[in-house]
Amino acid sequence: MLQTISALGQKYSVEILEATDEPRSAKWLSEELDVPIATCYRRVQTLADVGLVKEVELEAENGQQKTGYKRSIDHVEFRFSPSLSINTTPRVEDWMRNLATAPVPNASTGDPRLAATARMSLLNAALSSEPFDALAHADDSGESLHRS
Repeated sequence: MLQTISALGQKYSVEILEATDEPRSAKWLSEELDVPIATCYRRVQTLADVGLVKEVELEAENGQQKTGYKRSIDHVEFRFSPSLSINTTPRVEDWMRNLATAPVPNASTGDPRLAATARMSLLNAALSSEPFDALAHADDSGESLHRS
């Protein structure tokens, strides 16, 4: 938990998180954000270590693969009372992709209707979980419509 706070407090970390809404190479981040390349690599590694960015494959102009970085969260919330806690909300597109490809329990019969029903049950259960409850109560700007 303290590693996440430390990572976010380092120079350039927030700018890198903002820029990695789409997959970006370290070179692109360095040039666009005016971050020294060695520092850029260290920051994306630190952010990856705490789960705020993930490595993705990018196709280079010559057709070869290269490593890129993409933000893995859409929201970070810090609470200091009653004790320090950090909640992150995964990117919805990544979460949906993971749900769509997750193994479905008791769907071994091969009947696609059973698999679809099981996936809908998983989806309903996941959407009612705490990180996604806030999404259900958000306006178009992403701001929560209710405050606790």
